[in-house]
Amino acid sequence: MREIRLIEKDGFNRTTESVNISLPCSKGEFRSDTHFELVDEKGTNSPVQTTSLAFWPDESIKWLRLVFIVDIDAGVTKKYYLRSTVVRPSLKDQKKIVITQQGFSVIVDTGKATFTLSDEIFAPLKSVMVD
Repeated sequence: MREIRLIEKDGFNRTTESVNISLPCSKGEFRSDTHFELVDEKGTNSPVQTTSLAFWPDESIKWLRLVFIVDIDAGVTKKYYLRSTVVRPSLKDQKKIVITQQGFSVIVDTGKATFTLSDEIFAPLKSVMVD
């Protein structure tokens, strides 16, 4: 968990102030499939948008941008904590992609959508069906 300290130094109460910061990350600290949450000192979730800006050779995140909104009073230091979790779908939740050939058509079934490709017509897809 990373601590982020915001210090209001200019003597203004700030309401819905946009914060845009970039954090350097250690090699291997965060992977590209990491999910991030931002919480304040009370443990209240704050909406945050994250963008991976650069990667290490092992494909872990090297620089991470955070964009979030804060309310902070004049002269106050406010702490936030960046929590991370890696979300991996379980194998039982993963659907197989099934590819079959019927005549001059190839059918790709993803479980959520079925795509039909034909070598008889000049079009990328003959049909698409979504469940």
